[in-house]
Amino acid sequence: MEIYSHPDIAEILAIEDNQKCMDCGTAKPKWASINNGVFLCLKCAGLHRNFGLNISVIRSLQIDSWDDKQIMFLKKGGNANYKELLKEFNLLSTNSLDLKYKTKAADYYRKKLRQDVEKEINPDYKELEIEKPDITTGLEIIETKTNDADIYNND
Repeated sequence: MEIYSHPDIAEILAIEDNQKCMDCGTAKPKWASINNGVFLCLKCAGLHRNFGLNISVIRSLQIDSWDDKQIMFLKKGGNANYKELLKEFNLLSTNSLDLKYKTKAADYYRKKLRQDVEKEINPDYKELEIEKPDITTGLEIIETKTNDADIYNND
């Protein structure tokens, strides 16, 4: 039996799509990208760490501490939901991590996921209008930010 650093992780991993790495399909992922809400193997988590925090915030499911807000990203996200985004933009079969995570479509997904989490935990949250990109615009690569410290607020 696996031991995780938050009691809800085992329940989230019980969902079939979450039982394999989002990127390579390796069984029993031990890492997750919080802001993408996906589960990853060690190798793919290492690749995600190089993206920068505006693209992927990586945590170990067993070693790192998780707060309830971070867990909500995994509950509201999950590999199946991210696969739906990739399918919608014809990216499901691509091996390019840049196309999977650095496009305007992926950026839209992260913003929408963050908003869904905020709405869940804060009843007074004022929803913003987030425009979904069309298929052509969605495939454009976004500029990456250089100052990761300002991108992800862990509070």
